[in-house]
Amino acid sequence: GLPLSTLGATPLELTFMSMGRSFTVQKILNFMGSNIIAKMRAAHLIKKSSALVCFSAQTINPAHTSLVSVGRRAMRAWLLLNSSGYGVQPLTLATLPLYAMQQNHLPEDFDKAQAQKISSIKKTLDARFNISPKFSPVWLLRTGSIAHLPAAPRAPRLNLEEVYSVELK
Repeated sequence: GLPLSTLGATPLELTFMSMGRSFTVQKILNFMGSNIIAKMRAAHLIKKSSALVCFSAQTINPAHTSLVSVGRRAMRAWLLLNSSGYGVQPLTLATLPLYAMQQNHLPEDFDKAQAQKISSIKKTLDARFNISPKFSPVWLLRTGSIAHLPAAPRAPRLNLEEVYSVELK
């Protein structure tokens, strides 16, 4: 993924975000009120968006082919939006656990309170995007027009020659 510095957060927010990578620390930070700040920040970002795009996959699909197909469509939409001058931010942290929950693939030790939140998120997304009960939201993209991408989101890549070579015989 992209570095935390690409999120446009303040240095203090970035410090708390990096500390929150540990589930135990996240619970402590939430108890101290960081979840309220996160909700306010998310609401602010969503209000600034030109659009929210939701992709859903068929829930009853043991081979997960629906999930793969939807993922491909979401990536194509992302690339198309970017090539048309729109910025795109995936918000999958709110959606992918929904699919896992409906497939009974959540870890056994998954927090019960989080599972209840996931259920309420599904109800909200189903209502807002008119999603059939046979489908589950799996990709949520926030998009909007941008003048230019800041330099920070560009992830450094190795040159092709450094990672790949062909020997002709």
